[in-house]
Amino acid sequence: MIAADFSIAHVCASTACENNRYWDSTDAPLKLKSWDDYGAILAPAVSSDTWLKMRLGIVAIRELNNFRELEASVAVGQPGPLKVSSQLKPGMETAINLISDAQEALVPVCYE
Repeated sequence: MIAADFSIAHVCASTACENNRYWDSTDAPLKLKSWDDYGAILAPAVSSDTWLKMRLGIVAIRELNNFRELEASVAVGQPGPLKVSSQLKPGMETAINLISDAQEALVPVCYE
C-alpha cells in the first residue's frame, strides 16, 4: 500500500512537472494514509538506508501537497487548471527524484 502511494505521487508529480499543470483536485492532497498506518510496522524490517529513503520520499510527498496548496491559494478565482509556477518547479523536480529513490528502496521489501 505504501508502494502504491509512492507510485501515485510519482505519476501525479511527474505529469504535473511535464505539463506545467497540477493533478486534479480530486487527487489532492496526495495520500499518505498507508504510511501513517503501516510505516511504524515497516521500520524494524528495513535497513537504515531504506528507512531514510522512504522517509525522504514521504517528506517529498508532503512538500508536493504544500506546493499545490500554495499555488491554489494564489490562483483563487483564476479559470482553468492549476499551473505549476516556475519558482516551485525545481522543488517539484527534487521531490520527484526523492520519491523515485523511495520507490527503488522499497522494491526488495515488497518481494520478501
